[in-house]
Amino acid sequence: MLRDATFEIVYSTGENDPIEFYIEALMESQFLDLGLGFFSSSGFKVLSHGFAYFLSQGGKVRLIINNILTEKDKEAISKGLQPNRGVIIEKRLVADIKSLQKTLSKQDCHFFNCLSWLISKDKISIISIVPKDNNIGIAHQKFGIFIDRNSDKVAFTGSLNFSESAFLYNLETISCYRSWTDEKDRVNYYNTLFRKIWTGQNPYVEFVPIDNIKTTISNLFPVSNIEELLGTELDLIDQKLKNPSTDSVSVRLNKLRSKILSKGISNSSGHLANSSTLQPRDYQQEAIDCWIKDDYKGFFEMATGTGKTYTALFASLALKEKLGGKCFILVLVPTISLAEQWKKEIKNVGYNSVIVVSSFHSKWDQDLTRAINAFKLGSIDHIVCISTYDSYKSDRFNGFLDKFPSQSLLIADEAHAMGAPQMLQNLPYQISNRLGLSATPHRHFDDSGTQRLLEFFSSEDRPTFKLGLKQAISLQFLCQYKLFPHLVELNEEEYESYIELTKKISRRAHIKQNKFEESDHYLEKLLRDRRNILNRASGKFEILDKIINKIIEEDGEVKHTLVYCPEGSDSEEDGRIIDKYGRFLGLEKGLRIGKFIGETTVEERQRLLEDFDSGKIQCLIAMKCLDEGVDIRQTKTAIFLASSTNPRQYVQRRGRVLRTHPKKSFAYLHDILAVPPNLPKDQGVLEVDKAIISQEMSRYIEFAEDAINYVEAIEPIKPTIEKYQLTI
Repeated sequence: MLRDATFEIVYSTGENDPIEFYIEALMESQFLDLGLGFFSSSGFKVLSHGFAYFLSQGGKVRLIINNILTEKDKEAISKGLQPNRGVIIEKRLVADIKSLQKTLSKQDCHFFNCLSWLISKDKISIISIVPKDNNIGIAHQKFGIFIDRNSDKVAFTGSLNFSESAFLYNLETISCYRSWTDEKDRVNYYNTLFRKIWTGQNPYVEFVPIDNIKTTISNLFPVSNIEELLGTELDLIDQKLKNPSTDSVSVRLNKLRSKILSKGISNSSGHLANSSTLQPRDYQQEAIDCWIKDDYKGFFEMATGTGKTYTALFASLALKEKLGGKCFILVLVPTISLAEQWKKEIKNVGYNSVIVVSSFHSKWDQDLTRAINAFKLGSIDHIVCISTYDSYKSDRFNGFLDKFPSQSLLIADEAHAMGAPQMLQNLPYQISNRLGLSATPHRHFDDSGTQRLLEFFSSEDRPTFKLGLKQAISLQFLCQYKLFPHLVELNEEEYESYIELTKKISRRAHIKQNKFEESDHYLEKLLRDRRNILNRASGKFEILDKIINKIIEEDGEVKHTLVYCPEGSDSEEDGRIIDKYGRFLGLEKGLRIGKFIGETTVEERQRLLEDFDSGKIQCLIAMKCLDEGVDIRQTKTAIFLASSTNPRQYVQRRGRVLRTHPKKSFAYLHDILAVPPNLPKDQGVLEVDKAIISQEMSRYIEFAEDAINYVEAIEPIKPTIEKYQLTI
């Protein structure tokens, strides 16, 4: 707390440097109200030491900024272009930030990356001010107030301006005042000054619009997780400690360093400062203990959002210790997006030798060769090799399998993918320590593939550890949700096509003795085509329109909404379908949309998800590529246009939406269900109708069982259930 810190009355360059004050105050505060002054220079170095730690303690910021106008801008304003004044200033601020981004040092970038993190978490508010009455001068307030959890305050003010020359070349002085001493009147003065400016009560300044400032910062400076920001801060501290300006600065830096190390944070070299502070949760330790008991082979069947990745990484640390402190870890994942996500989390537990195998990393084989040689020579004690399943199946990668050391571990994420025929032909049996991860390991219509997969992980009878979705919600790893059904009747043409395909499927199934073999591609196509009739029912557009209108009516706008579209038979048809829904939502409904499909590049995916998280994109339209491993925690509403009978797919999709986020207490799920038209039919056709209803309702009822509005979710479908004599 602030009272625990030692503050000088005055800080001057060369004696009690201002950096000492900021480090001390940032370490002990939770709130910072800052009259920043100029926001158009590279002088943010002083706040780079301690800012990430401040954020990690729950820190929040309010910024008041002003702008240095160019002579051209001043001339435009002075000539009476008053209506354009705010626009000119906003453009200048955006231009300044964009210009800065190209020249900032690592230390300067760290400050802006911290701002970007604050923006992503909605923990920062920014306003811009100018002198009132058309004065073209600059508002020069340079002051701020640090506040801790006990509401104690330290105010500061002085000649220090947030400019490079101020920090590096000028003799600058700041004064500080503490609320728990006889200086409290000064503290109240600056606290009141800030409040009046912030609320628009100060008669000498006026606000200018800066709606694009946050967006600009978010776009130019990546949002890292807090552990990465703290790791960068460690690097900056270590660099500063090599040549501290004074002994007292060194003391403060070492104090800050110790606080960050106590969080178990690693620096950029990957060395974990204190791994003992990173501990598995009770259920994760239970899973690891079961895996060890089963001789380091097993399968974790864990719901999305319950920490499968970290559970596996904690397990790898246990194995590494058992193997004498050395371990080669092969991680298999379905997508490059998931590979990059694993890479970040791997470094958080202290592994620094990480190699990603994919077409996006062309020299991975050279890196892997060098790493294996270094491992065998004892130069490094671990390697983590992350590969997509597609890259694993390549001849280029298979040439390495026999080179893997004996101290190896296989971690297969979304391990159901390993049950595919091509993977089953080339399972890495030479790796004896194995761990499979999946929320839904069973492969749809592929019992033999599922059986062989589970046998490989020695889990054919039972999973090594299981944590289901209902339990995950009760433990608050996933958020609660409300479910709403929407019934859409097939039109006459769609219904006739469905009947015809059902007859063909029946004949084919009879020929195959009712065994849906994976090798029967014709039968697969018939089943897929029939399913697509339900998924692409034309009436879904009308239902979608009603859902969007209802959201706007209740919430005022559409925000953080995910729409799952039906799939095409190939990438070209996928594009046509998603474009069709894109035109409807974007042009007809006027929403800011983004499209997320299989061909979307890694960079574009990241941008889309960031824009969706910030609200720049209101509605994200997706196909199956969001089924696995993509984190979209901010999603508040999901609309399922595409129905699936594959349990893995609909469990994954629901899990994507139920990720917890500070801004949502629960999620809204809208499931659009295709039903037969209400026409006179003979008994045979009624049996087909019953099959349609049974397919649609079985998935929906499973969804409803875990919804917090179960009665409300079931009531609208009861008449249909009763009509076709189905049971809930």
